[in-house]
Amino acid sequence: MMSDDLEYDDIPVRDNVDENQDEPVKPFEPQWPPWYSDVKEEFDLFKVNDHHIDQIIKQGFSGIAKALNGYQPREMQIRMAIKILKSLWSSETAVIEAGTGVGKSFAYLIAALAYSYMQGERILITTETKNLQWQLFEKDIPFLKDQLAEKLSHELCLGSGNYLCYLRYNEALDTGQFRDILDDDTQETLKGWVNTTKNIRTSRASIYELEKIMPATFWSSISRDSEGCPGQKCALFSDCTYYREKKKWERARLLTGNHHLLLYHLLNESRTLPTFAAVIIDEAHGFLKTAFGSFTKSFSRIGIQEHRKKFERFSKKSSLGLEKTSEILSALSIIENNWEAFFSAAETELGLSFSDNSTKTLEANLQPEPELLAQLKQLEKELKDILENEEDSTGLNNYKALSGYIRSAYDFVQSFPAGKDQSKVCWGEKKNGLFFLHICPLNPGEVFSELLNVPQVWTSATLGYWPNTSVPVKKSELIRGGYFQTFMEEALPSTDKKVNPDIYFSPFSYKKQSVLYIPEDMPAPPEFRSPEHEQEKYLQRLTSEIITLAEMSNGGALILFTSYAQLNRCGEYLSQNSDFTIISQADYGAARALEFFKKDPHALLLGTSSFWQGVDIPGYGLRMLIITKLMFQPPDDPIFQARSDLLQRKGGNPFKQLALPYSSGMLRQGFGRLIRSERDTGVIAILDTRVTQKFYGNILIANLPRADVATSIDDLKTMVNEKSIFKEVNQ
Repeated sequence: MMSDDLEYDDIPVRDNVDENQDEPVKPFEPQWPPWYSDVKEEFDLFKVNDHHIDQIIKQGFSGIAKALNGYQPREMQIRMAIKILKSLWSSETAVIEAGTGVGKSFAYLIAALAYSYMQGERILITTETKNLQWQLFEKDIPFLKDQLAEKLSHELCLGSGNYLCYLRYNEALDTGQFRDILDDDTQETLKGWVNTTKNIRTSRASIYELEKIMPATFWSSISRDSEGCPGQKCALFSDCTYYREKKKWERARLLTGNHHLLLYHLLNESRTLPTFAAVIIDEAHGFLKTAFGSFTKSFSRIGIQEHRKKFERFSKKSSLGLEKTSEILSALSIIENNWEAFFSAAETELGLSFSDNSTKTLEANLQPEPELLAQLKQLEKELKDILENEEDSTGLNNYKALSGYIRSAYDFVQSFPAGKDQSKVCWGEKKNGLFFLHICPLNPGEVFSELLNVPQVWTSATLGYWPNTSVPVKKSELIRGGYFQTFMEEALPSTDKKVNPDIYFSPFSYKKQSVLYIPEDMPAPPEFRSPEHEQEKYLQRLTSEIITLAEMSNGGALILFTSYAQLNRCGEYLSQNSDFTIISQADYGAARALEFFKKDPHALLLGTSSFWQGVDIPGYGLRMLIITKLMFQPPDDPIFQARSDLLQRKGGNPFKQLALPYSSGMLRQGFGRLIRSERDTGVIAILDTRVTQKFYGNILIANLPRADVATSIDDLKTMVNEKSIFKEVNQ
């Protein structure tokens, strides 16, 4: 993370860059893992047995134990690693829930390393959150490299839009875009940083080196554009940061990326990442949500117009010729008229012509005019012909970007009529006066399970869901009873591989380390469209409860909201009615808010969805976790709505089969922010009394770790004192 006063000379560089990256890539050779000491015979792929696997894993954990004072390998952690390695070795799919404290990261990393060495193949690890991705790459994997495999090559893989494009940067410099968006100091910092990335090959030249000072809108104009990239035809290809990184990926044994990049790779005919022999998908509970986002195609009414104007600006400096330029502009103008007519018909059909900031699902069939499809196809062909003869890098970039957009627009329009197709959902959105159309398949699990043909490990602390109030004690009964059914149906509906499910419970004693507070006198959250006076009354009661709890813990509280609207209103009230420092995600962004909170042990941190998961604040810094409201998917969310309708038509119950599993998973994720080690103590407060007043409340509670429950402030104070929950506060 860079500071606000970032200077380009201060940018951290890596020291593990392969200086011979232009040499041909050498394949990895199958071998025993370097830490395995029982090598009495030459490695034979076909003679590896369970004894070898057990010893390889145990010796791996013994190796890291020597480097960590007081560290004792956990039995569950070792068993999980053995389970993963055996599953990979048998070309099977493992589905594993590992509770907080099990140590799943080291478990799958050691197993993945062992498999990579014995197979002589590359392994990919993906995460949902940036926090975990960077922790693996900058902390966990380098540690394992130092202790177990000093020659290990590993790389961080980012989507291409995260990398600087020198060609587009130069074009932005020439057109004066900097002056309109960036102040003088930021311009100088940017220029210095760009020079550094050219001269020091250890810079990754990614947005993460400048994210605190660079507006996202401007970065998008100088980063790599996958549609427009000229590739090897670019005059600046030898300096290209993206392809420079891709060369490193090809030489790495272990790759770390995110779910979105994996999905993009699969949808892009597996051309984005180098070949990998297995994939570990951590934070797998969020994979489906990412998949829906990746599979959604979105276009705006003015999209063609914007590209026409961009081409018009560029054509004044291009060598295309007046006649050909006029032909392209004329074709774009005709397409623009038909495109806007198509979108206007959709906007009228949805009743959004006189609305704003609204979303509606398209129920009726929307039929595009055949002329529009023919015109898009013809223009794509003409642009392809131009590209074959173009030699100028800037020209290639602009023509290729336009060609890619036209091709995508053709595919999008060809998806219609979509209104009655039960396999996908289409919806319109009016946002700040602009009209968009979106279309998404409802079965992304079927798509990516067919495309992902390597051994897989799906793991998370919250993969399962138990639909009853009485939870079996034995994990075998949980698994046989359908604990992973929801996840399997969504993520692995058509896999032909054997699936090995398993559960490793958290070693933490939540009864000793925490108290769960659910006030019985708290009013239920008002409905979305409730009268303003009801919402105001509830807000005052909610913030009063938060202040009481914060005073009990003397700050150190993370307060989770389900919307920015509620967060902002509550934050304003807390600022006016308490003496605590209020740190809001809305004011500082997630990363900086977390950074500030860790420096102030008595502050209150207000966050929305991104703080419900992936946030790790161990120790005294976080001792009060307040969940203001249960998180459900918005009932008017088009994808959720369409999935619910489809399930209902099949005789299912959308609330029980979709809404509750989602809410349970998010509640468990939020709950898991508090206790991060055996020494942590604190209070988890759920201020949504639906958990006690609604029929499903007991189901949600049953899926949480076992903790003693207080229903009043007096009871809470008694339990807190008995368990010495806030002993450091009182010292």
